[in-house]
Amino acid sequence: MNLLGLDLGNYSVKFVEIEKKKLPTLVGFGAVASPSQSIFTETPEAESAFSTYIANFLSDHKVSTNQTAISLPESSVFTKIIPFPKMDVEGIKKAIELGSEQYIPVPAKEASIGFEVLGESLADPGKIDVFVVASQKKNVEKIIKVLKKAHLEVVGVETEMMALVRSLLFEPDLKAGFATVLLNIGSVTSDLAIVYSGGIRFTRSISSGGVALTRAIAQDLGFDINQAEEYKKSYGLDSSFLEGRIAKTLKPIFDVTLSEVKRSIAYFSSRNQSTPVRRLILSGGTAFLPGVLAYIATEIGIEAELADCWKKIDVPGTFSASKISPGSANFAVAAGLALKEI
Repeated sequence: MNLLGLDLGNYSVKFVEIEKKKLPTLVGFGAVASPSQSIFTETPEAESAFSTYIANFLSDHKVSTNQTAISLPESSVFTKIIPFPKMDVEGIKKAIELGSEQYIPVPAKEASIGFEVLGESLADPGKIDVFVVASQKKNVEKIIKVLKKAHLEVVGVETEMMALVRSLLFEPDLKAGFATVLLNIGSVTSDLAIVYSGGIRFTRSISSGGVALTRAIAQDLGFDINQAEEYKKSYGLDSSFLEGRIAKTLKPIFDVTLSEVKRSIAYFSSRNQSTPVRRLILSGGTAFLPGVLAYIATEIGIEAELADCWKKIDVPGTFSASKISPGSANFAVAAGLALKEI
């Protein structure tokens, strides 16, 4: 069986197709600029245009399955970690359904609710922590409807961070004696999760991303957007380039994101004093900017490393290293979706 992981971003659409074997095997991957129409568009014409665009993109890349897992951006979902008395999964499901109004800010009839049992509660010993995810049902139904017109059958829906955990962390990572920060810097927003003891223990969405960095260069140096994007990718946060002009422009903008990361770590640490936060894994296109990992490590004071979404996947020799390496951080969400057990 093959599964398609489809990451529908604001500025790009990415896919990873995996064949389900003992060791999952890469079948294909690709990216394209997002269509001008939003997937939540209301007119039938725009809806059809979006569906056709996605269908053509996947056809051009010779995708061989219609079985699809999709992600919802953290900014469009509500997540909460709730301690429950120890009970079986069916009991947890009923408890969430009965008490949904006190857990989520969406009326139960309008919500699509899922959950994941994390294990022993960190804040309330003797109970279990449950990661509850809720989104507007109409949004999920809309995505499924539009993708169905693109000849895709949606068989899995989850948050981007849930996909990233699956893609980037092995079982020993989830059981280590320290917590790991996953930071995914998208085009418009950045999403963060702190992972420890079985799964996600904290999430946050930050309203700053790669586009803000590009615009800062364009405004400060008088470049057009395309030129600013190239300078950002070429020189990044490395102060040794161009007398540090690009880095000087980017750092105040990037520091907005890092201040939220620091605040999140401080909050987590205040509630889990025996659990150190020791490393950060960075994904998204911004992860490849020169100097970014060193800057994060210096500013936050923990180890920072580049995401590698291929480490759980068998990559056949037909995929050249020059194509695979640049995708290690960019395709992390799509790879995590494709690795999902259906």
